[in-house]
Amino acid sequence: MTVASAAAGNWPKQEENNQKELVAPLREDLKFLKAPPNEDGSPAWMLHDPVRNQFYRIGWKEFEILRQWQHGDIDIIVTNVNTKTTMSITADHVQEILMFLQANQLLNQPSQNFVRRISSKGKGIMTFWVGFLYQRVPLIQPDSFLESTLPLIRLFFLKEFWLVTGAAGFLAGYLTLRQWDSFIQSFLYLYSFEGLACFAVALTMVKAGHEMAHAYTAKRYGLHIPVMGVAFIIFWPILFTDTTDGWKLKTRGNRIKVSIAGVAFEITIAIFAILFWHIVPAGPVKSAMFLLATTTWMATLLMNLNPFMRFDGYYVLSDFVGIPNLQPRSFTLGRWFLRRLILGIKSPCPENLSVVNKTFMVVYAFSTWVYRCFLYTGIALLVYHLFFKLLGFVFLIAEIGTLIVLPVIRELKAWVMLRPQLKFNVHIFFSTVIFAGIVFLLVYPFNIPVNMPAVYKTKNFTRIFASGNAQIKEVRIQHEQKVKKGDILFVLSSPDIEFQKKKAQLRVHQLQIQLKRVNFTKDQADQLQTIEQQLVESLTKLSGVLQKEHQLEIVSPMNGSVSIIADSLFPGRWINESDLLALIIDSDNMIVEGYIHELDRGRIRESMQGIFYPSDTEENKINVHIQSIAPSHADILDEPYLASMFGGALPVREEKNGAMTLQEAYYKVIMRPALKSSKRVKVQRGTVKIQGIPVSYFSKLRKNIQSLLIRESGF
Repeated sequence: MTVASAAAGNWPKQEENNQKELVAPLREDLKFLKAPPNEDGSPAWMLHDPVRNQFYRIGWKEFEILRQWQHGDIDIIVTNVNTKTTMSITADHVQEILMFLQANQLLNQPSQNFVRRISSKGKGIMTFWVGFLYQRVPLIQPDSFLESTLPLIRLFFLKEFWLVTGAAGFLAGYLTLRQWDSFIQSFLYLYSFEGLACFAVALTMVKAGHEMAHAYTAKRYGLHIPVMGVAFIIFWPILFTDTTDGWKLKTRGNRIKVSIAGVAFEITIAIFAILFWHIVPAGPVKSAMFLLATTTWMATLLMNLNPFMRFDGYYVLSDFVGIPNLQPRSFTLGRWFLRRLILGIKSPCPENLSVVNKTFMVVYAFSTWVYRCFLYTGIALLVYHLFFKLLGFVFLIAEIGTLIVLPVIRELKAWVMLRPQLKFNVHIFFSTVIFAGIVFLLVYPFNIPVNMPAVYKTKNFTRIFASGNAQIKEVRIQHEQKVKKGDILFVLSSPDIEFQKKKAQLRVHQLQIQLKRVNFTKDQADQLQTIEQQLVESLTKLSGVLQKEHQLEIVSPMNGSVSIIADSLFPGRWINESDLLALIIDSDNMIVEGYIHELDRGRIRESMQGIFYPSDTEENKINVHIQSIAPSHADILDEPYLASMFGGALPVREEKNGAMTLQEAYYKVIMRPALKSSKRVKVQRGTVKIQGIPVSYFSKLRKNIQSLLIRESGF
């Protein structure tokens, strides 16, 4: 008979219930299992709920209270525990145990109340969202199958097998390093349909084997595996195995083996997959081996060994450090530390722990909170993009409110309830000062300079290209040389044009001779007309060739300076019509073209002064003033110097037609240099700094949110 059944069996008679109010009895099916002692050496037990297959770790005090639970009266329970043990408890301790038992349905209460509690427990927005984001679907009860097939896989539990696996790992690593380039190129096959199909099949088999590894390892130590199934995290299927009975194992090493079995299986598969990759021919099987050797086990290391979520890594860490129920205990300790740090509440530590364990649990709690804040935000954004905008927006707000805002509000409510314990102290003083400082930094309008990507260039320019395929004969310009309209820049030569010219001249000469020899007789009149027509055609063709020859002398179409001249332009080099030879700019009409983000658009005005800082630090800065600001944001970026794909600061996406589409809202700003430069100028990329209108971080955040809502409000 268990302690729970004994407590239920010796319950007072009905007539005694009328004389005093009794606590409800324990459920008869509950079991107490001996657990490893606590850190301070005190005994511990596991309270097992077989209905939900849940385990609750309790200490000596809780165990002694439950041993006296059969009396049904709080005063009698307190008296018996204080009399029969060396402990000293109060009625508050019994009330805490009562609340714990009621919250987890461990009391044998009237069915009507029990059903009402069960039904009401499922209500609430938190329960809805947890059920929406995470669903478990049991599929099979594999315990008998695992029991009967366990002898077939005992090979994998032998020490010799793991020694062979380790040796295979070293061999696979050595062979892969020798063929590293071929190994990386195997990834290219994944872009085919066959590669994706192999990936899906390989991933499914490995994940199934992962769960079977957990199940067989647990069964090897005599544990019961009640169910296996699939869990859906935001509709993404993940297999699971219920190894809750792992708490029955008294040694931490065995529990760690059960938790790490899945990851060990995937790493083993990866090792042998690398070896097979070196053997099988190219094709789907080789790509599948590559996937098993890389993608699958890397993903399981990142997800399953994550200690901040309740996956394998969390249970491994909990058993490794010897702290059962690590997360709830750490969260309780973290809240206690936070209240002590901010409010200065001198309440005793919830647990009697060493300094090392206490520090570890507090750090773990805060790390988990930070991680989950980013994780829940990411999940909220994912949920937003899974649905159409209106429904996605509702889910986004509801999830952030439920998973992030509500826990903060609950903690703040707990602080309000602690007001009777609060007295002005150093902690409250510094917390108030820090909070006031943060608020000040958020709302004070700091005069932070406005930075905008910009390019210093001319308003008028021209690009010099060759008229066709030709050979350079002379280069008559240099970098930053002043030129005038009509000046010869390049002299080219073309053997093809020279040949066409000589051919056309020879044809004209032949026709002219024929024309002189023709007698003006009646018989030769028709021949004369034909020769004249051919001569006109030949002269026209010669004129065209001479025009092409004239174009081989490239002249400047404007007054200006040579800003860019192509490299390696020397006599004898061949060029074509797509080669940029030089860039001529109007150095007397320079401007600075910048783009300002929509969040900073309201901070600048026309005629404001600024400074252009070139990216080339050897160049001098330039004083500028704003000449004009575009009334609407630009969709297409006209200046490639500022595009992100060419090293600029503006995020763009290149379209199929070559246009560069801005990914955020930017406004074009035209600025004029304050003074005309006396030096030779060139096109330069840089940044303009302007002391704009002061603005607070809170105002920028508000505008950012407002802009986001407007942009995403296209329901």
